[in-house]
Amino acid sequence: MIRLRNRYSSSTDTRLGQDIPAAREPEPVKKLLNDLGMVGAHIEVTPQDLVGKTRESAYFTLRSLAMAMPW
Repeated sequence: MIRLRNRYSSSTDTRLGQDIPAAREPEPVKKLLNDLGMVGAHIEVTPQDLVGKTRESAYFTLRSLAMAMPW
């Protein structure tokens, strides 16, 4: 999810400064997801999001999983 949200595409030190203390919280996953704006959020990935994506893309893993699914 962090890759999909481009969390570390800029200001890496600032983001890590937020994420490391959050990871030390009693409920780290909940805190990190909340900081990402993911709590209660709906993420939609459309076919257009996946067109032409390579392994460098944040969507590569999702694309690979989708291709492996027996739709």
